[in-house]
Amino acid sequence: TCALPISRMKRVNIMMGAVVRSQLEGDNFVHMCDLANMEATMKWYDDWNARIQRIVPKDQLLVFKTGEDGYEKLASYLGVAVPEKPYPSVNSTREVKFALVQIRLVALLVVAVWLFFLVTLVRGIHRLMNERDTVPRKVIKDN
Repeated sequence: TCALPISRMKRVNIMMGAVVRSQLEGDNFVHMCDLANMEATMKWYDDWNARIQRIVPKDQLLVFKTGEDGYEKLASYLGVAVPEKPYPSVNSTREVKFALVQIRLVALLVVAVWLFFLVTLVRGIHRLMNERDTVPRKVIKDN
C-alpha cells in the first residue's frame, strides 16, 4: 500500500494559497520585477522568507543557499548519500551577466537589420518615384 503524505499536502496547499492570496490582494508581481523597484522587491522577498521560516517547523525546512551550500547540506537534510560528482554551478552571476550582454547584442543586431531594411525600402521607393517622374511620356493624339 502507498501512504500519501496528507499532512504535507495540506501544508503545501496552505503555502500555495498564501502565494495566490498575496498576488490577488495587491502584491503586484509585474511591478516587483521592474529593476527600478529592486529595493521593494528585495524587502518583500526577505519578508516572505522570514515568514516561511517562522511558520514551517525547523526540522521540516531546508534553507538552501545555492551560491554557498552544496550536496553535503542537501544530502544531509534528505538523509541520502552525498553524490560523487561535484555540485553543479550554473547560472552564476558572471554567466547571467554574460547571457544578458549577449541578449542585448542580439537585440541591437535585430534593430540594426530592421533599420537597414527600412532605409533600403524607403530609398528604393523614393528612387522609383523619381524615375517615374523623369521618364518621358508619349503623348497619344486623337485622329
